[in-house]
Amino acid sequence: MNRLLTPSEVHFFAQKVYTLDADFRKLQSTKPNASASSVRAQLGRLDQSVLTNPQFGNFSDFTVLSSTSGISNLQLMSGFGFIAQGTGPRTGEWILATRGTNVQENKYDLATDANIAVQSGPRGHTVHAGFNRTFKGYENQLIRYLVAQGVKRPSVIHCIGHSLGGALANLNAALLQMRGYNVALYTLGSPRVGYLSFAHDMTKCIPETQIRRIMNPADPVAMVPLFPFVHASRSQSELYVPVAHSGMIRVANHLLGDGYKPVASMSSWSQLKTAAQYDFDRSLMKKYLQAYGSKSSMSVLAMLTLEQKLLDLGDAAELAPFAVAQSFLSTYMTAFDRLNSFLPKVPYLQGRPLQAYNEVIHSLSQFLGRAKPSPNQSRPDVALLRGLLGHFNTEVGGMASLAIRKASAG
Repeated sequence: MNRLLTPSEVHFFAQKVYTLDADFRKLQSTKPNASASSVRAQLGRLDQSVLTNPQFGNFSDFTVLSSTSGISNLQLMSGFGFIAQGTGPRTGEWILATRGTNVQENKYDLATDANIAVQSGPRGHTVHAGFNRTFKGYENQLIRYLVAQGVKRPSVIHCIGHSLGGALANLNAALLQMRGYNVALYTLGSPRVGYLSFAHDMTKCIPETQIRRIMNPADPVAMVPLFPFVHASRSQSELYVPVAHSGMIRVANHLLGDGYKPVASMSSWSQLKTAAQYDFDRSLMKKYLQAYGSKSSMSVLAMLTLEQKLLDLGDAAELAPFAVAQSFLSTYMTAFDRLNSFLPKVPYLQGRPLQAYNEVIHSLSQFLGRAKPSPNQSRPDVALLRGLLGHFNTEVGGMASLAIRKASAG
């Protein structure tokens, strides 16, 4: 079994790759007529010492990857990552780190994140078009690097990234695995990259013990895009930054220097929580709701309460998909994903399932901070659920967009 990087090492490299992009842009501005390859080569020499981590050892053969941000003719070349070979205690291992959105240096990153159309990814599965286009921009650089190594192959390639960089790390891992490399995948606050088939394929090809998806439960970015986009991780590989159940879902929870700051000082993966450790006792839910009242909207607590109501609905209506996860920090689908997929079945609810459905509506309204509705007791109100889900898309989706824009600020 490969020795994984520590959480603090993952945080270190995820943060340093933002510095690389700023240096790329600065160097490029001083040499406007230079080719991207010459800028990458010079930057690789300049940043060799900057990206040295005493815990990891020095780097050898440090190589910068660049790509374009944006859509159609609104694109800008920038530094998106680096690949390097470890020495010292990590001899024989490589790191491939990619950055998140860096609006301070490159406003066109926003177009990359917003381009939610789909394309075929590295292994033929459906993925987010914006992420895939940026990946395609440096894919050949990465392949040339691999070919240039000849028969020299690492024992493992650690693929790392935060925010958009986490999405790219997924695509990097998919490509490398397809080419026969042993990979370990680490992401912090990554949005969902592909459809269910992509996620299943990734978790089938990469051992669960070599995937570490780190999420702050109150980070809105990790909740989007909604189903059919899903995360490529399993229960053991999903790890969460400890937060209070009363913690609010907010933009700052997506930043490396805020919501993910505790990871920077963690030496062991056991310091992060698993999904099962966020399960919440019903009596405690009631106690917290009474204590916080309306303040529980947009909180981890309100989300957990909604998830429990969904599990109750699944039991009442005998719906297998609702029983897949034991907390809202589920492997593939959040409460909102399952509600969205459940819409076609709503008109047929009656009796106990209808009562459970109305409880879900109440909890969803509470999460969104809206007045408690008065749903129809004899017939399910589909329009009400559609409206609430639309409100969620507006509120959390907008919050996630703002968080992505600020990814490099923390």
